[in-house]
Amino acid sequence: MRRLIVVGLAVFVASVMCAESVATNGYTWTYSVSNGKATVWAVRPSPTGTLNIPASLSGLPLNTIGDSVFQGCSGLAEVTIPESVSDIGYSAFSECSVLSSVTIPANVTSIGETAFADCPIEAAIKGIDFMA
Repeated sequence: MRRLIVVGLAVFVASVMCAESVATNGYTWTYSVSNGKATVWAVRPSPTGTLNIPASLSGLPLNTIGDSVFQGCSGLAEVTIPESVSDIGYSAFSECSVLSSVTIPANVTSIGETAFADCPIEAAIKGIDFMA
């Protein structure tokens, strides 16, 4: 288990070290690129209210919402995830205490464990099996 955590941390650090940032819709999105697709790792400032996640970052399709990206965004109430996204990471939206509406496109094939933990929307999403 310890080895898995160390390997996971190394992958995360490597991803962030090679990260790029772009400002769009009033937020700065930090992301990495793999195989011509983007994975978002951070968003600043912390989103509040309604958020439409962009389908692309710097012209690259957003494919993955990384681990813990929106974790603890206590003012985030509604999220629309674009059609380009197929994977939602571990704890991606956990602890978003007022998150009551999420639009998830049909092509999402993987939602990480605890992605919506401690959110009002958690119970509705638990019944859906997205794990590939």
